[in-house]
Amino acid sequence: MRLRKAIKRIAALGVGAAFVGSTMMGAMAADLANYPAPFISNGVFSGVLVVGDKAAAEDVIGVSDIATSLQFAATKSAGATTTSSTVEGDSFLVKNSGDSLNLLQNLSGVKQILNADDLAALGDGSITNEKGTYTYKQYLELGTSSGQGITMVEYTTNDVSDDPAFYLRVLEDPTSSTTFADGTAAYNYKLDFPTSLKSDRDSNNDLDDLDNKKITMLGKEYSIVNTEIIDTHELTIDLMGGAWSGTMEEGEEKTIKLGDTEYTVRVDIITDTGTRSTKLTINGETTEELGEPSGTAYPWSYKLADGTEIGIRSILPNEAGDVTQDMVEFYLGAQKLTLYDPDITSDITSDGGGTIYESGDSITDLALSITGGNSSSDTIISSIQIMWEPSEDYYVPVGGKLSEQLAANDEGSNLFTKNIDFFFAGVNIADQDDIKLSYSGSSKFKLTATNKDGDATVIDLAYLGSSNQVRLGKAADKAMFIEEIQRDIEPLARAPNVTKGEYFLIEKNKFSHLMQVVKFDTSANELQLKDIGSGKTTKHSYTDSVDSNVTFYKNGNSFIVTVGPGASTVGTEDHLLLEDITDGQPTEAAQDVVSGNSLLSGGNNATFYTQHEGILAFTNGSTVGAVVDENEVVVQLFEDEDGQEDETGESDFVQFTVYHDGTNINLRAPNSSDEKFSLMTWDSDSNRQTEYTEWGTFVDFDTSGDQNSVKVVYPGKEVTADVYITSGGVVTSSVSESAESVTINKIEVGATKLASEVADVEAQNAILVGGPCANPKTADALGNPVDCLEGYEAGKGVIQLVEFTGGKVAMIVAGYTAADTRAATTIVANYKDYADSLKGAKVEVTTATSEVKEVTAAAATTE
Repeated sequence: MRLRKAIKRIAALGVGAAFVGSTMMGAMAADLANYPAPFISNGVFSGVLVVGDKAAAEDVIGVSDIATSLQFAATKSAGATTTSSTVEGDSFLVKNSGDSLNLLQNLSGVKQILNADDLAALGDGSITNEKGTYTYKQYLELGTSSGQGITMVEYTTNDVSDDPAFYLRVLEDPTSSTTFADGTAAYNYKLDFPTSLKSDRDSNNDLDDLDNKKITMLGKEYSIVNTEIIDTHELTIDLMGGAWSGTMEEGEEKTIKLGDTEYTVRVDIITDTGTRSTKLTINGETTEELGEPSGTAYPWSYKLADGTEIGIRSILPNEAGDVTQDMVEFYLGAQKLTLYDPDITSDITSDGGGTIYESGDSITDLALSITGGNSSSDTIISSIQIMWEPSEDYYVPVGGKLSEQLAANDEGSNLFTKNIDFFFAGVNIADQDDIKLSYSGSSKFKLTATNKDGDATVIDLAYLGSSNQVRLGKAADKAMFIEEIQRDIEPLARAPNVTKGEYFLIEKNKFSHLMQVVKFDTSANELQLKDIGSGKTTKHSYTDSVDSNVTFYKNGNSFIVTVGPGASTVGTEDHLLLEDITDGQPTEAAQDVVSGNSLLSGGNNATFYTQHEGILAFTNGSTVGAVVDENEVVVQLFEDEDGQEDETGESDFVQFTVYHDGTNINLRAPNSSDEKFSLMTWDSDSNRQTEYTEWGTFVDFDTSGDQNSVKVVYPGKEVTADVYITSGGVVTSSVSESAESVTINKIEVGATKLASEVADVEAQNAILVGGPCANPKTADALGNPVDCLEGYEAGKGVIQLVEFTGGKVAMIVAGYTAADTRAATTIVANYKDYADSLKGAKVEVTTATSEVKEVTAAAATTE
């Protein structure tokens, strides 16, 4: 049960002797309210936990509790924002065996042909007549030609929005060939009879075995009301898909309800002599004289003013002696389709195909092919294909449907009489890294990125040297080295020599660090190296012999450098040789600064892996290494695992170039190895240019000032798109939500140390468990007070912060007794429960009640 924490300001506890090299953290400094910072930074633990060499069991348990709670805090949000879409009804997400749809990828590249397993509307069916039963199968083939048809999800502009955004892009077919073979169709619907459908031909050229038979296409049932074949190869099939069908007598009136609309229908007259005909009145509107489909004197269909279709199926006159009136069988609310192919014996690739008519009007951009043939008295049909080749471009926005774009141009029927559609639900972007390239004054450029440790690292990328030459690093005496030279090339002095203040990159197992040589202490034979990302400085001893090796560790990997260039150069202890930086012992063979990486042709290069494994590689002009005078610095962001060429022969990278433009050091517009990459200017902001790569890297280029800058958002996984192919009444909804996924960063084994294992308590952030009597490093942090119990009181523990002059911080968790220390460590381990009480530089914990009280100097006069 969480106890109520009373907060009371009391007198500051004495600390004995004056602090040496440290100060109490005041009101303007860091605060316990910020805990677990600074020990957790960007989701990564940075520091050590220290107990005395002879610590009591309570102290050991206490430091273990704190370490456990810190591990739960050592997480970082993936920063992903997702859009979830709910699609209800008959639909297919364009995805195949784990292969999702990527940006700029043809839909057919993921799934080319859909069948009944993908959409219920593509289910099998059959037609039975006197010749037998003939089953049929349905398929929907997506266009395969690059650049035409329904191709891809693209970040682009269009005539609707001049600012770029994501769209499902549909391009017109520029060939106008109306051939299935060239793959330019947006889709090709096929109804296939494995055993060809057969029918007799009567004296009127009618395929009478198909009359009144039903066929289902894309989930919609149609009745075959009329067929006609001329000269054995020219075929017309009339279809009627009706919402209501039935029979009424002459003079009869009834009300028929279709959806929310009621239709009052009266059969005015039926003529049963000569050519049979009829007239009907629906909701006060009288049709023209209508006949049977097989007749020629009168039309057999009529469209009302509201668009409702009437189709006559047959007229049934009464016979002599019948007590019933003449009757008419008809459809109401029907959809009339006419399929016309001028030559069923010829393929569309040679004859140009046929035409589809809806209510007598041809459907724009649709082509038809009925494949069949004739015997002595029979006609056979093997397949029906319907193809759509767009005659203009369409752009479907996120959350939109292709049918909506077609309807805006009165072309809604192009999606095969509204039975199929394409819904663009959105894109999926997660695990993002922010990378920035920005200028610093007129002569310097910086790169900011976060490594896999979660350290935001500012890299002084380029500076303007003599003769307007752009060089790697911050200045001439703070160059950055990325190259390794072979040791067997003489003289050895050609190898990169890193002196005080200069930088070099290291990487192993995708953990990258920018290191700086802080100091050579030749009197103590000590080398100091600083990790720019974490800010941590480490000290390393070496011997004064020629080519003395120094080993240092990062993320469990060892790196070896050599102090001094050997006997060939005067001054053996003033710089490092980089040819020996490797994961293991120095060798005579050439080694990469990072073993195993050679991303750029022409040299061995250190690389910088971002938190989600984007790969940044650097060159100085066309030659690797900071020692070469060139006029530009090139940064390449590789987007795949190894930075190598893909199956198309292209490497996937975005390139940035820092150069001198005659006035300033500047950034050239980014470019990509992908031909589809082209920065687009915003209509609402002429200084902003953006683009997404095929991988999904977002580039935001700013030209608003004299010097350009760029922000790059790199996704650790390829960006995918959700496109649904739907049929029927599909309901969709989209909800944007922030994903709370996190990356867990392991606190490495060895983070907890004995006091004797810590050389300098001020060299890193430290959590010190145990008072000055129990923990010598606590004594060091407090200036080694003469009385190690001064300031501590029985029954109470203390949690306090101490800030060192070098910027590091120690948190002391201690008490008068081991039990008091344990009580204080419990508060720290459960810091979230004490958020209201943990504040300021120091608090007091009452052991018996777990009450936490802030300690302030200001309260001293009141107690």
